[in-house]
Amino acid sequence: MNLLNVLFRVGVFSVIGLMLGGMAGCNSIDSMRESRPDAGDRLEYLNERYQQLMVQGRTCLELDDVASPMVDCQRLLREAERLHVEYPRNPEVLYFNALLSHAAGRGDKAQFFLDQMSIGPTHPPEAFVLRSQLALEEGNTTLARNVLERGMLLHPNYAGLYEGLAAVGYVEGRYDDAEQQLTLALRLGAPVWRVDYHRGLVNEAQGQLADACHQFDTSLARKQDHQPTRAHLLRLATAGHCRGDALKHGVNGVRTSS
Repeated sequence: MNLLNVLFRVGVFSVIGLMLGGMAGCNSIDSMRESRPDAGDRLEYLNERYQQLMVQGRTCLELDDVASPMVDCQRLLREAERLHVEYPRNPEVLYFNALLSHAAGRGDKAQFFLDQMSIGPTHPPEAFVLRSQLALEEGNTTLARNVLERGMLLHPNYAGLYEGLAAVGYVEGRYDDAEQQLTLALRLGAPVWRVDYHRGLVNEAQGQLADACHQFDTSLARKQDHQPTRAHLLRLATAGHCRGDALKHGVNGVRTSS
């Protein structure tokens, strides 16, 4: 399986856990490096550890308890950077470094790795999405849109690019455009729960709070462990904006409007 597909099995917007014992973790990475010298094998091992961190809801910005020796995101990042030294032009190595750097709050370094990747048929669509996200975080919606549109020329059927354009439309207040892009993303295979969540955000931004409740509730029914959805739904319900049984998927006990 192409590793870039493995990297995104969990989702586009989506985030990091199994914390391995300290010295055992170090030894595991060291032994992995010796027993699996191939760049792809080593990268797949590191990504497995990264995905385990994500499953437990960790983030690379968290600091571990200093009294508890753990393998954290920073250690994975150091190992990924070691791979980059050995394979400076490998697109999968460059992308994984960019992904981890962004997760660790090092946007400038993530951009550095992305800028090293050659634009062409082998340029992964996820890299365009991440670069557009960096642009959005800098407030540059024009650059974000341009990056995504370049990605569409190479990967017209990649749903994440349309989700990215929906995010740009949302930030710009172009809600009709955001909705259209989400519809296209759904047709191309974007997860239904995620599209419902983003539609809820669009509804909420437009003051369509009952509709937002419905979208968040529908999303939570499909992805009950997605805490941002739960938080949005709970806030709207607490304020009395949700009708009837809109809270049946995990935030019961809050009174709704009739």
